[in-house]
Amino acid sequence: MPATIWAGQVARNEVWNHAGNVVSLSAAVITVSLFGERAILWLMVLTIVVDRGGRRRDEQPAGRLG
Repeated sequence: MPATIWAGQVARNEVWNHAGNVVSLSAAVITVSLFGERAILWLMVLTIVVDRGGRRRDEQPAGRLG
């Protein structure tokens, strides 16, 4: 496949990656503003719980092909 096909997909993936980073940073700033620095710990715990739940339903986890 030509490299230009992959370049478009990589660009779209990067846009979503950056958007996710903005959302995460916004959540951290709002959490600290409302509840103080200790609330970051609870935000981290929530992120871990949500992430692990998604991995259980993933049919093809990262790093495993086929």
